[in-house]
Amino acid sequence: MDLRGRAKQAVEQISLSARQASDLAEQIVAYARMGKREVKAMNLRRSIEETLRLLERSHPLGVRIETRIAPDLWNIMGDPAQMAQIVKNFCLNAIEAVAGAGHIVVLAENAALDGQAAARLGEAKPGRYVLLSVRDNGSGMAEETRQRVFEPFFSTRPQGRGLGLAAVYGIVKNHGGHIEVESEPGKGSTFRVWFEATDAPLAEREKAPSPSPKSTPSRGGETILLVDDQASVRAITQTLLERAGYRVLIASNGKEALDLVREHPGEIHLALLDVDMPVMNAAAAFPLLKQARPSLKVIICSGYVMDEATQELLDAGADRFLPKPFRIQTLEEEVRSTLDSQARGHGAD
Repeated sequence: MDLRGRAKQAVEQISLSARQASDLAEQIVAYARMGKREVKAMNLRRSIEETLRLLERSHPLGVRIETRIAPDLWNIMGDPAQMAQIVKNFCLNAIEAVAGAGHIVVLAENAALDGQAAARLGEAKPGRYVLLSVRDNGSGMAEETRQRVFEPFFSTRPQGRGLGLAAVYGIVKNHGGHIEVESEPGKGSTFRVWFEATDAPLAEREKAPSPSPKSTPSRGGETILLVDDQASVRAITQTLLERAGYRVLIASNGKEALDLVREHPGEIHLALLDVDMPVMNAAAAFPLLKQARPSLKVIICSGYVMDEATQELLDAGADRFLPKPFRIQTLEEEVRSTLDSQARGHGAD
C-alpha cells in the first residue's frame, strides 16, 4: 500500500473512531440521565420511520426489518432525539443478535395497563400507554445474561461496549417509562418499553402522517355492558369504548350485570365479561345473561391464558376470548368484529 492509500485508511479510521466516540458519549449521557434536552408532545411514528430509513443504508442485506405501527398511535411526552436513540439501539442490538441474517419486527401500538399488568412492571400505574417493542429471531439470551443486559459496560459480544441497552434504560427511566425484556436461548429476544400517553397536541412539525382509513376500525353507536371487578380496568375500558362511539353500561360483578340486563329499557348489544369476579363470576352469570337477553353477544375477558373455565364459556356460546391486558386496537377490532358477525363463533371469524 502506497503513502496515499495508508493516509486514506488512517483518515477513515480516525473518522470511524470519532463517530464511535461521539456515539459512546451520547450513550453515557443518556445512561446518566443527564441528556434530557427537549421534552414535548411527540409521536413515536416519526422517530421509528426516520431511524429505520437511516439504518436501511447500513444493515446487512440478510436482515429484514418489519414495522407495525398503529394508524392511530397516541402521542407521548418525550425528547424526539432520545426516542430515536432508543429505536436505533434496540435495532442495532437485534441486528447483532441475528448475526447478519434474520427477521426483526419493530412494533408501536396503544395499550391499556390495568392494575395487574401495571403491578407486573413495578412502579407503573394503570392507564393509557404507548408500547414500543423490538423483536428478533436471533440467538436469544440465557437468564443470567437477561438479568444483566441493562447494566453499563456489560456485553457478551467481543466488539460490544456495553452501553447501548444501558443508554436505553437511562432514557426510558428519565422519561418515566417502563422497560422489560423477554428472551430464551435459540428463541430470540423481545424488548418492550411503555410510555404514558398524552392528549397534548403535536407541534406542526412533529405531526405524524395521517393513518390509512381502511386500517382504522369503524366507529360504533351500540350499547356495551362492561363487567369487571377492577375499577381501573372499568375506567380505562369505558373511556376507550366511549371514544370509539359506543354507549357503555358498567357492572362490577355478575349480579350487577344481571340486574342491568333485566332492568335496562333499551337494547344491549354486547357484553365484555371478566371471568374471575366476586359475588357472581362469569361461569354463573353467563347463562343467566343469555337467558335474559338471548341475542346478547359476549366477549370473555381474562388476565389468564385460555383455561378450562374460559373454554367452557366458549363452548356454552360465548362469542370470543380477549386476553388481558389487551391492546387498544385489538379491543376495538374484536368489539367491532363481534358486533358485525352474524353467527356466534369461538374466536376470530
